[in-house]
Amino acid sequence: MKAEVIWKSKAMLGEGPFWDEKQQVLHWVDIDGCKLNTYSPNEKENTQLSFGQKVTAVVKRKKGGYILAMTDGLYLFDADRLEKVASPEKIVPYHRFNDGKCDPAGRLWAGTMVMEGSEKDAALYRLHTDYSCEKVIEGVQISNGLAWDTKNSRMYYIDTPTQQVVSYQYDQESGEIDGKKVVYTFPKSEGSPDGMTIDQDGMLWVAMYNGWQIIQLNPYTEEIIQRVEVGAKCVTSCAFGGEDYQTLYITTASSNDENDPQGGNLFAVRTKSKGYKPDEFAG
Repeated sequence: MKAEVIWKSKAMLGEGPFWDEKQQVLHWVDIDGCKLNTYSPNEKENTQLSFGQKVTAVVKRKKGGYILAMTDGLYLFDADRLEKVASPEKIVPYHRFNDGKCDPAGRLWAGTMVMEGSEKDAALYRLHTDYSCEKVIEGVQISNGLAWDTKNSRMYYIDTPTQQVVSYQYDQESGEIDGKKVVYTFPKSEGSPDGMTIDQDGMLWVAMYNGWQIIQLNPYTEEIIQRVEVGAKCVTSCAFGGEDYQTLYITTASSNDENDPQGGNLFAVRTKSKGYKPDEFAG
């Protein structure tokens, strides 16, 4: 399978695709460009909102508006109003927030990353619907992909430098996780695992940074099912969307590689698999 360019965005660091079922558009961010993007497949147009700091993830809020992960915290964004709702740690100069996603109960999980050096002092946080926030996983370097399999009470997680996808037993009512297990370890030759989504068969779709591809992975047999060829080196994340949730939208980052002219563009591919409607923040 091969993904095609659907928008020549040339984003510095495209990330965080989120399908808006009501509006039938894809929200996504350009982290280093400090932009929130909205792409309409029907109109084949992309609009942008610029902010004064990095926007690292976006999710819809059931009551209206959005929750944004930004450099120094988590923000409510609604009708041009930006309000910080959580700053779970004092973000040191070499830390910032990164990927974030809601679980099936409407909690937001968002992690931080180390910008400089190899310290493992970032973390994954859980924002409850009452806006209380707590640290869930410590010893993280680059917090990235998240996915939930409610049929089998599992949560999947990626800390990119580990080259691993790990799973936890997940309790939807409390949000608690335990029983960490390594699902798959990628060789460096495949790239580094970044963002991730899950289909209705429980298979994972993992974006491979520096790998030119998305890998569909069976987390039960620990086998690669197939690869989606992407015409950009730094593949950052993916999400299912479209009316039937069989279009996989793919974000990428620009690179300094002369062989990577499509880096930073938005890609898509039609699949035989079907994804889920993304969970929204319930606070």
